[in-house]
Amino acid sequence: MSRHVRLLLTLGVVVLWIPAVSRAQDARVVCANSSNGRILDLSFDPPGSTLLNTDASIRGGLQSLLFRDDGAAGVHLLAADRKHGQVLFYSESAGQGAVVLDATTPTHPRYPDALALDAQDNLFGTTSAPGAGAEKDARVWVLRHATDCGGGCLPGGYAPELGTLDGTVQITVSIGGIPTLLTVELLEETRVVPFNMGALAAGDLLVLASDPAVLLRYPAALVTAFLAELELGGTPTEIEPEVFLFPSTADVPLERRFPAGAQPNGLDLTPQGNLLVSAGGGTILVYRPDGTRLSGPSGFIDFAANLGQGKFKLVVGLQDGVFRAFVADRNGGQVLRFRVEPDGTGTLDGVVDDPQFPVGITTTTANVVPAPAGTDVTIQPTNLMQTTIEEVVLAGATGVSVFLFEDPREREVSLRENSFWVNTLE
Repeated sequence: MSRHVRLLLTLGVVVLWIPAVSRAQDARVVCANSSNGRILDLSFDPPGSTLLNTDASIRGGLQSLLFRDDGAAGVHLLAADRKHGQVLFYSESAGQGAVVLDATTPTHPRYPDALALDAQDNLFGTTSAPGAGAEKDARVWVLRHATDCGGGCLPGGYAPELGTLDGTVQITVSIGGIPTLLTVELLEETRVVPFNMGALAAGDLLVLASDPAVLLRYPAALVTAFLAELELGGTPTEIEPEVFLFPSTADVPLERRFPAGAQPNGLDLTPQGNLLVSAGGGTILVYRPDGTRLSGPSGFIDFAANLGQGKFKLVVGLQDGVFRAFVADRNGGQVLRFRVEPDGTGTLDGVVDDPQFPVGITTTTANVVPAPAGTDVTIQPTNLMQTTIEEVVLAGATGVSVFLFEDPREREVSLRENSFWVNTLE
């Protein structure tokens, strides 16, 4: 089998592609207890858990977790402690977290949450909180992952300059035929789109809100330009988001809206490109890549329902050769595992009862993308690389690692004018 791989070079870096191997991959699933600061490595067969962090006694309100795979340099964890206003970096995913951001610094987010990484390991997040006045002010921020900060890097290798993509999130939608400006006050989750799917493009930043219920899209091209200006030391212009999924009151077709009463708080994408959104009331909704809700002859189709009340965050990953959704059930004190079925629905096939109040959840195989059977199959696992596989005999999944190195020759390479093709024969 021959692979044709198109690699795009950015200024001053070399991109190394390591082809995916055919051996099975297993998701390592980790959750955080929002009540007692414990970060747990979970197993489902048999159910159980292992404590990872040694700083649980000084933690609380762990709302978001995120794996960062640095290849030979190890697999690390990032966590958002909303109660203490800190973002933490756990080297090798264990021990005591090093403080990356701290609310005691005036420019840092007060209530960090909703962490996400793009293909270059730039770190995105939000800050918002229930309450009145400035405390409820919703913001979307980013830290740039840097190869050289001149000795001034934050833990995890992040440049110290915090970028604000959207300082006070506002959107305009039509309600009753009247254009209405809505202030988005509670932000719940973010995701960076890993590959082109439907109306979404690789590198788009998705931001989920619960007040009002809405899903926002920050286009990849605007995010890239924002990061480039931030790297040059400027103050980038804030990005005005597009509305991808609308509030229930908006004048758009029903399939583009959240249902009335929805309080979404969890989001991830399936290998088919569908969006799974936990909507409160024990329901996980499914939206297609074009932004329409999954439906059939009898009406809308849910991924899961009747899960009980509570806040549910979720993540999708490959485990035992099967794509699964892992759902943190805070009120039930459980982590639920669902098999992602071809029709877009979910089948419960595992439960771990060890966590007390789990919220944050992450998996190491979240960036694995499907490779369907066929000829000249094109996949785009990252926004740096597009791969065309001449023939896929059996449908499967592909994961890649992209490593960035500084070019010691310091020769400028134009992104638009220079590209090359590599053939790897297997």
